[in-house]
Amino acid sequence: MDYDQLVKQLSAITNPTSNAGNPAPSVSQIPALFKISFMSLAISFVYGAIGLYYLKAAKNGEGWIKGICGLALCVYPFFVSTTWAMFFVGLGFTLFPEVLERWG
Repeated sequence: MDYDQLVKQLSAITNPTSNAGNPAPSVSQIPALFKISFMSLAISFVYGAIGLYYLKAAKNGEGWIKGICGLALCVYPFFVSTTWAMFFVGLGFTLFPEVLERWG
């Protein structure tokens, strides 16, 4: 799908009367990019906030591993599609620096 088609679909969704008599596209025609569950969005937000905290902690000199895990926490939701995998990968990135700090 190219950019012009995407713009036409989005404008038909937001303003169905200006579509020159054509009905607005159904939900099944909306690109997969816009189909995200509330739980995936919430998980991304929470782990992104934790990732920003880890990046700030790394900037303040608490270790470079926190910085790498913080960056990973901010970026990985773009590459993981299922909610459960997103939860457990984020949990792993969150706990990894703490486990290394206590046992390492």
